Amino acid sequence: MQQDVNYIKHLNTINAKFYDETEITSSHIAIYNSLFQFWNDSFFDTDLSINRGSVMKLAKIGSVNTYLKCLKDLDRLGYLKYKPSHNPLIGSIINLFRFDTSSDKVVIKSNTSSDTSSDKVVIPYINIINNETIKLINNNATLVNGNIEKWINEELNPKTNKFDFKSELIKLGVDKSIASDYLLVRKNKKAPNTKTALDAIIREISKTSDSVNDIIKLCAERGWVGFKASWNYKTEDSNKSAGIDISNYF
Repeated sequence: MQQDVNYIKHLNTINAKFYDETEITSSHIAIYNSLFQFWNDSFFDTDLSINRGSVMKLAKIGSVNTYLKCLKDLDRLGYLKYKPSHNPLIGSIINLFRFDTSSDKVVIKSNTSSDTSSDKVVIPYINIINNETIKLINNNATLVNGNIEKWINEELNPKTNKFDFKSELIKLGVDKSIASDYLLVRKNKKAPNTKTALDAIIREISKTSDSVNDIIKLCAERGWVGFKASWNYKTEDSNKSAGIDISNYF
């Protein structure tokens, strides 16, 4: 039997419950959202016949064991009723419980509050499901489910900026193609592209009257991973005149 479900209120309530449920993981959320999409496509039929492969593909779940465990957990926690089918020609039946019929007021909050009223569902700022997200869920569920774990990780564990050797060279005025050639030299000689290594190179370049671009270009041409201002680098045969093998320096 088809139902008239207020999907916005349903999803707001579900996500508030997911946020507070300690057993719920990104896999549970991905599978539930996949089931919700199929439920929406069937006009919220009370009995949803599912194909395991289709649900797993939409949820980006590759393990059958993970899929079955998540379904059983969602059943046990009261989000749905899972009726498995052991006949390969007949799909399993899912009954998704409605969460749009509560009279509870949904309150969106960005910080901790002393409000503990039992007639409100408090949704922290990090867990807001806005109108644009609702549109994505309905119009492009694959995109939402495929990136949901990444989204959660970025929200809860923001990454620090990663040092980029090439970008730093370019900021210092090195031509992009020269920077790429120099990085290839360093890669072939297994030189680590760390901030410490770059700082040492720039410190030596600052002792000369040449630009960073000119020195890095020279290093790329001569196969040097590093640089020393004390080298007689302006001669044609600077490697020999230095009296050392500087190709592997650094």
